[in-house]
Amino acid sequence: MGWEAAAGVVGGVLLVYAVLLLLLWGYARRHPDTVTMKDALRLLPSSGTRTTSSLWPW
Repeated sequence: MGWEAAAGVVGGVLLVYAVLLLLLWGYARRHPDTVTMKDALRLLPSSGTRTTSSLWPW
């Protein structure tokens, strides 16, 4: 039963993330000088090539 709650939370977060990306995409289309599509696509998760340890200089 606990996994159903966890799956619901993860699904909800992914849904909110997708909606926000769609809204940003729409804004970028209406205002191409403000937000470029390249900048908007940088918000997508990477394919796992970068780890958190590579973000820290030490």
